[in-house]
Amino acid sequence: MKNLLLIVLTILFLASACSNKQPEVVIETNEAQNVSTEEVAEKLHPIEQKVRDCIDKDYSTVGMNKCVYEGMKAWEKEIDKYLNLLKSTLPEEDFEKIEKSQEEWEEYKEAQFRVAEIMLKKDGTMHQNVAVGLKSGIIEERAKELESFYNLWKL
Repeated sequence: MKNLLLIVLTILFLASACSNKQPEVVIETNEAQNVSTEEVAEKLHPIEQKVRDCIDKDYSTVGMNKCVYEGMKAWEKEIDKYLNLLKSTLPEEDFEKIEKSQEEWEEYKEAQFRVAEIMLKKDGTMHQNVAVGLKSGIIEERAKELESFYNLWKL
């Protein structure tokens, strides 16, 4: 579902570059429903909204990539933030498991980045945006996982 949302948002960004009117996004659930881009924006994480706002200002290929890379930096900071929060709240032996998981995730991230870079072999600048979007999605997902784990732990 997260991947579907990432694909929908990528398509939305590309579509907004080709049109002056706001496109309508269709999100599939058990029961299909039409959702306006304003309704989707209301549910976005602040980093996602910042990236979207940035892209709205410069929807060139270079501009979109710059915006997404800035978002990636922000997601990396979120990862660091939640790792630090978990370190300060979990027992040491439990945090060691989180650290080990993070090390393994870093290896996974690098492997997935190499896969995403395959898109750069394709002709056309849109493939740059796709590759950057895939990379960003990997980091965003980890940040949200750590945030969720932290929020559940502190309940």
